[in-house]
Amino acid sequence: ASVRWINYYDTKDIETEIGKTLNITPLRSWISCVEPGYMTGYHYDIDDNEQEYLSHGTLKRYSIFISEPDIGHLFILGKEYFHSKPQGTILKWGNYREWHNGINGSFTNKYMLHVIGY
Repeated sequence: ASVRWINYYDTKDIETEIGKTLNITPLRSWISCVEPGYMTGYHYDIDDNEQEYLSHGTLKRYSIFISEPDIGHLFILGKEYFHSKPQGTILKWGNYREWHNGINGSFTNKYMLHVIGY
């Protein structure tokens, strides 16, 4: 009952600008929200369009902390733990399919922007 998150996919305007900043051509982006008291569970993302994305070449993935840091906001990528990161901190993933987990033990929503491109 503690696993729940919301994804927002209307990110085309943001995606274009982030693509310029990261020097990639974005294929997919979304904002994830984990509300207080919830987590995503340890998982890797599955996408029905993965083979199409791979046809463009090597995929790159980034996650950007967009919430103000708050005690209890935690993001786990592989075996690395990220917390108290300033707004705008960008994580470059070593593997776009890496196992990861978002946890929110605070009083505020935890938002992150995720981008996959080439």
